[in-house]
Amino acid sequence: MKRRRSSVPREATRAIFIAGVVLAAFCVVFANQLRVQTFARDEIFRKADELGRMVQSDRIAARRGRILSADGRLIAASASKFRLGIDPGATSLSPALTHELSLATGIPAAELLDFVSRSKSADDWGTLIDSAQAAEVNRIRSRYSADFVWTRPAKEREYALGEYFAPVVGFVEKGEGRTGIEKWLNHALQGREGLIAGVKDGDGRFLPWLMRKTNSRPVLDGDDVVLTIDPDLQVAAMESLARATETHRADHGVAIVMDPHTGDVLAIATAPSFDPEDPFPAFAEFASGKRSSPEINPAVSFMFEPGSIFKMFTIALGLEAGVIRNGETIRCTGSKDFSVKTMSCAGDSGPKAHGIVGIEKSLEVSCNISAATWGVRIGFDRYYATVEKLGLLQASGISLSPESRGIMRKNDANRTIQMANVGFGQSVTGTPIGLASAFTCFANDGVRVAPRLVKRIGETEQPASGSARVFSREVANQLLEMSERVIESPTGTGYALRIPGYTLAGKTGTAQKRDPKTGLVRSGMYISSFVGYFPAKNPRAVVLVMIDNPKGGHYYGGKVAGPVYQEIVQFLIRKWKVPPDRPTEAVDAAQ
Repeated sequence: MKRRRSSVPREATRAIFIAGVVLAAFCVVFANQLRVQTFARDEIFRKADELGRMVQSDRIAARRGRILSADGRLIAASASKFRLGIDPGATSLSPALTHELSLATGIPAAELLDFVSRSKSADDWGTLIDSAQAAEVNRIRSRYSADFVWTRPAKEREYALGEYFAPVVGFVEKGEGRTGIEKWLNHALQGREGLIAGVKDGDGRFLPWLMRKTNSRPVLDGDDVVLTIDPDLQVAAMESLARATETHRADHGVAIVMDPHTGDVLAIATAPSFDPEDPFPAFAEFASGKRSSPEINPAVSFMFEPGSIFKMFTIALGLEAGVIRNGETIRCTGSKDFSVKTMSCAGDSGPKAHGIVGIEKSLEVSCNISAATWGVRIGFDRYYATVEKLGLLQASGISLSPESRGIMRKNDANRTIQMANVGFGQSVTGTPIGLASAFTCFANDGVRVAPRLVKRIGETEQPASGSARVFSREVANQLLEMSERVIESPTGTGYALRIPGYTLAGKTGTAQKRDPKTGLVRSGMYISSFVGYFPAKNPRAVVLVMIDNPKGGHYYGGKVAGPVYQEIVQFLIRKWKVPPDRPTEAVDAAQ
């Protein structure tokens, strides 16, 4: 039988064979690529990552959080203007890169090339670019792997109200908060930079999607911080305090305004201040001994003996404990011996005898003899426990630091002299913020509220630090009414502070200052203070003013610190539109 000739031509057989070989080769290549890109992908990129070959990491800067006032006004924010930087020594600009940089920045390509050709070292372009342009430059830089091109903020931070908020907000140096809120809430404000890793292909293109997600991390922008500060009140308090410290040639001053019901700090002024965008001249003045350090906020760090403002606590505690009786009187002859020490009542022209004084009169004229007598009656243990309740022996924790704590010594050799001194505000210390918090008890039915400076971090509301009952409602309200006489009575030490049509309440204070080198009371050095309430009935604000070491000829609290309180109250009358509480008087509160 004859074989049948195959119907498939030889050429077709060859073509099928070749196609089979090609298909087989394709399958081999496909299988290898499948292995490389799928099954062995992680191992290959791990080795590439370890060897640094074809792998590039791109960092994404986090936006530093903003700082805002209580009404949402911007106080501090990251810079909105940037500088373009080029290092001509690293490489020459390619035409394509130059063209894209020109489109991104609006700088003519010819000028960029001329700038590079004339520059001998890394430098910044003089013209500022905005944040959108800077972001585009950074994308171009990443795409071209052009590490010799960069952008940097023209300023690290921009501070809308400058020196008015500097003591509270602080400033930033090299991305880190140096003082104030910028430092003590740096962890919240700073955020965390992002990292995106990828490989570069043969044309230098960045391909982040080819790397494992574990090599990248998302950017976390910093949280915004909202303060309790009223910006208009802050400006007014800073201006008034600056005038007082300059007029009286004081070392420094503090003025604090607090809401006595919530503890919110409405203003926290200190003098001198500094420019937070250029703080280094202030550091130079500190180094030469001309001012205190910008890194120290005296509102929380300065400890001082409060003087006669403390008599309000002595009288309140005496009434609460029953060692002072309503209606009782004390004869003040101008001086009195307590153990081995003679103590005096001081007047404008030397020792002053107040005669027969009751508790209301003693506060009105600021009698040292009666307060010292009652301080001894109250005794150490009872007074120490009250000072603890007032919060004076602990830090307030309001996100400003370093923060000091008040002192009332437990091992004083002569308790009689110690308690006589404590009775009129010496031999016990506190910080301005601690004392401002302590005096809220008289405006809040006997309950002291802790201060709160930060209202919100991100979306998290910050609670008040706490409260403590110090005196009964009846005693607290009685002392508040008594403090009206300090200003409203013609013989009151604060009579010059009256505002026509408005009833005010407060207490003057003057304390001899201890020499910081020896720790001993030094003649001619004083702390002038004033604490006041507004309105006198149902107060909405407690105002504490402290002027350290006035050298302008006056040192009594009513003349040095009191006018700052008066000016702050005049501002609050206008801001809060408070009507006169004496409508029969024709007044212009703004005058």
